[in-house]
Amino acid sequence: VLGDYGAGPNHTLPTGRTARYTGGLSVHCFLRVRTWMQLTEPASGPAQKMVRDCVALADLEGLEGHSKSAQKRLLGPKSSNGDKKCNGHVDTPKPNLNDNHTVEYSLGEATLSKYTTPRAILFDMDGVLADVATSYRNAIIDTAEAFGAVVTHEHIDAAKAKGNANNDWVLTHRLIENAKGAKHVTYEQVKEKFQEIYLGTPGKPGLRDNETLIPSKELLEAIAAKYPLAIVTGRPTQEADYFLKMYGLDAIFPKDKRVCMEDCKAKPSPEPILLALKKLGLEAKPNLGTVYMIGDTVDDIRAAVNAACDVVGLGFVPPAKSPLKVARNLFSAGAYRVMESLEEIRDVLNLGENGASASSSSSSSRCAHVSRKTKETTISVSMDLDGSGKSDVQTGIGFYDHMLTALSKHSRIDLNVKCEGDLHIDDHHTTEDVALAVGTAFKNALGDKKGITRFGSA
Repeated sequence: VLGDYGAGPNHTLPTGRTARYTGGLSVHCFLRVRTWMQLTEPASGPAQKMVRDCVALADLEGLEGHSKSAQKRLLGPKSSNGDKKCNGHVDTPKPNLNDNHTVEYSLGEATLSKYTTPRAILFDMDGVLADVATSYRNAIIDTAEAFGAVVTHEHIDAAKAKGNANNDWVLTHRLIENAKGAKHVTYEQVKEKFQEIYLGTPGKPGLRDNETLIPSKELLEAIAAKYPLAIVTGRPTQEADYFLKMYGLDAIFPKDKRVCMEDCKAKPSPEPILLALKKLGLEAKPNLGTVYMIGDTVDDIRAAVNAACDVVGLGFVPPAKSPLKVARNLFSAGAYRVMESLEEIRDVLNLGENGASASSSSSSSRCAHVSRKTKETTISVSMDLDGSGKSDVQTGIGFYDHMLTALSKHSRIDLNVKCEGDLHIDDHHTTEDVALAVGTAFKNALGDKKGITRFGSA
């Protein structure tokens, strides 16, 4: 992965980088050129930062294999020295939530793919459902200014990235106390001024009326039609209710499916998530089944990790924030994926354009049959992209049969290829024409390509 992003390509090239003039295919056509990078101890610090950037880039591109490979490499020698092997598997340690320099994975964690059907989906509010850049964030800045402290959006972002910053009253008081030249104020004074600015006063609307809904209501309704939903927020109940009512979301997130500030400890404690699961009638246990927690801060993701069951943290980049910076923080906290738009959840949940999930009839229709006849070859290809890896390949070229059979097996594509070619002359006509026929079958079977995202492996 470091090679891909830092030292050049590291992928298999069908020609081994050099055009070959021999007919047909041989082992030489599939040679892999590798780039090796050796890091010395003094370079390990910058290298770790580079790997974290690579992880963020790979996950933003949807390259799960690249991402996990980089994370394993980031552990360095300590992973091989301290690992305990059981039944041939390596038991790597759980993520160290207080270490901002490493990202660790462990066996047994819930996986994330379009074929994972979650038991439920939990939503944070601020930065995920509600754009609070001009409400809560500005309330922090204006409250600090009222007490002679200069606080910027960058200060707030930095504090949120460190964690334990789910309560904006506490965070504001902390920022004021750390600011140069600020007056000494009590927490209660800060809270009172903050609420005055956020809620408003007679004749002066509060900043909460500036909040806008980030995802479309149609998307939320589509998700709610398929999955149980709950809110897990650090907002006071009254303020959460106000926003949800303002945008007509009460039916999507009923009051008995909301966990707010007064209900339990704040994130990153797992208590809000465990309470939300209880409200949904789910028992928090190791074999719970996958539950998604969508959040925009490290506290949201750490709460999911701390729940110690199959709760998967999905990160979200709030509007106008740096995707790379946010992704780096969220992946370090344990996020499995970071989304720049909540529309990406359609792919995660396998939703169609209008919220309908892809049906089995839709999946089974990804088939194609191609016939090709020239002076040199007569070819028949049939393909089912959603098969089980069955194949019947007869090209007359043993190595070619082997490679196409391997393609079918490892991609789980059902593939039948029959070819009668002029092998008494050479094998290149057969090789070329079969490739054209198989490629055409792929193209026809993919159809409009909706729902397909890029995949890569290290």
